[in-house]
Amino acid sequence: MDLERTIQFIGKTLADVELRQKRAAVRSARMDQEIRDLEAIAKTGERLLGKLEQGRCTPQNYERWLKRLSKALNSPPERPN
Repeated sequence: MDLERTIQFIGKTLADVELRQKRAAVRSARMDQEIRDLEAIAKTGERLLGKLEQGRCTPQNYERWLKRLSKALNSPPERPN
């Protein structure tokens, strides 16, 4: 009787650990994607600033990009189902 309960406990615990690991992997993947997105935004901003300093980009274009960026950052994030 004790052996059966111990086996059930171990099985339940392993299932719980597996579920937690899957959730952690999903969170990690989401964070990795958010980091890549932020890196892309920073890279684009650096390019636009460089073009602005060189006179190849108008201040209006830069302001338009900043407004689009602000709007995108203030919108709720897309969550996978």
